[in-house]
Amino acid sequence: MFKASLAILLLVSSYRVSVCGNIAEVNLNESQPLIGTDSILTNRLFGNFKIDPLQLFLSSEIAASLEFYFLQNFSLNVQVGYIFPAWKGCVRRGLYESYGENGNAKTKGFFYYRNCPYNNDGGFDIKSELRIYFHPVKYYRSFPYKSGYFALQFMYKYCYYDQLSIYLGSPSSYQQTESKKSDNYGFAFILGRQKYKNRFLVTDLYGGIGFKTSGINYTILSVSPIRPSFHSGQTGNENISSLYLSFGLRIGFQL
Repeated sequence: MFKASLAILLLVSSYRVSVCGNIAEVNLNESQPLIGTDSILTNRLFGNFKIDPLQLFLSSEIAASLEFYFLQNFSLNVQVGYIFPAWKGCVRRGLYESYGENGNAKTKGFFYYRNCPYNNDGGFDIKSELRIYFHPVKYYRSFPYKSGYFALQFMYKYCYYDQLSIYLGSPSSYQQTESKKSDNYGFAFILGRQKYKNRFLVTDLYGGIGFKTSGINYTILSVSPIRPSFHSGQTGNENISSLYLSFGLRIGFQL
């Protein structure tokens, strides 16, 4: 009887050791990434293509960008935008029209009508960003992946209007018609967060502040009623410096 009990005890002990060993082996295997799942360490592709639909409403601009990865935490983002005349009732046009007739009629200050963004007949701009990510972006382990970043943004914008008529003086003592060309240069410090929803969709939310300078060349075409201090064909130049705000939401896909 004693020998039979001992044999049963030894059999149960050996079975438990075998089962526990198998469980440990399974758990160890489960801790390793499986081939074909999103948790595997995979090299990202070389960049992203994104558009910024928010700029359609903020600045009447169609903007698209390409981002190129270099190091795991470093990339270059280049954005090109086409600026078209703002439609009546858009946000930025309404903002500036609230300060006067046909845009702002002030002759000095930040809201000077020559600085009005809405009254441009056309233009384009280029923005380039040197980005440093807080987490590596060249590789991913799982989705969704996201990382904040810091960037230094450089901007150039060219815009113009032809034969713009605006009422000047206080209160609206005369009407002036002129044409303008403007070159704008600026830089900004940017903070943002980029997120990869899956192997395709990318979102990029950013915002920052900096400094810009504008060189404006204008030609006065006519003044009504005629004023002794102005005449048709008169030209002039102005240089204006101001704060530069940059923010938006880019949406796109990996290349």
